[in-house]
Amino acid sequence: MSGATSRAATTSGSQESPGHAALMARALTALSIVTGLVWLTNGVATLIGRATYDLGSLSFILVSRGVA
Repeated sequence: MSGATSRAATTSGSQESPGHAALMARALTALSIVTGLVWLTNGVATLIGRATYDLGSLSFILVSRGVA
């Protein structure tokens, strides 16, 4: 009977491995950094009034003052 309860506890997802938690922490950190950079660059583009950038193989449009 004790084997059945320990199996149920591990399959219910209540116990996660430390590796999984570290991976999720890294993924959320990366997502937070990317979101912050997008927010910051759009804010700077709004302040200076320039929204179109062409860096050779990379070109992108940010939020301009007129759109904001």
